[in-house]
Amino acid sequence: MKKTYVIFVLIFSLVSSLLHSQEATENTENPNNFDGLFYVGIGSASGGDDENDDTTWSIGFLADMENDSILGFDIAGEGTMLDSTYGGYDDLAQGVSYNFLYGVDVSENKDNKFHVGVILGFIEEEADCPDSFLGYQCYADQPPDYEYGFNGGGFATYSIDENVNLGLRATSNSTQLTLGFKY
Repeated sequence: MKKTYVIFVLIFSLVSSLLHSQEATENTENPNNFDGLFYVGIGSASGGDDENDDTTWSIGFLADMENDSILGFDIAGEGTMLDSTYGGYDDLAQGVSYNFLYGVDVSENKDNKFHVGVILGFIEEEADCPDSFLGYQCYADQPPDYEYGFNGGGFATYSIDENVNLGLRATSNSTQLTLGFKY
């Protein structure tokens, strides 16, 4: 999981610095404009009996662009990964996905924005390594080899007031309700 946090921090820093390097437009007439939105999500898996059914989650951010569009990144625990670490053989575990989000404002009422968009990313599908007989995840405490697949879907967000945002995030691996806080 340490690798996941490092990747998230690096991508968050990169995207955040790129977005904040653009000149922000200040619109004092509309209190629902935001520079960014931090959100968390929770939901259910989209799978059958042979799929992982752990509670899915997501954490991410969206940044408001000048042309009524939003751009963001999230990390989600969703889908099923075949885990052959810790002495297991293709055990079912929750995969982690890394996703980019892009959406546009489709509302005519500029007081409460309603964004819809697409999710494009990749998800862990398999973790494999030689068995360790000393209790490590892998032989000689080496990191496992991961295989990744495509993750895609869509999302919608609605500004409730000047600080709170509700949304829906759906991929082929999960469906989640999101709660966002504007900054």
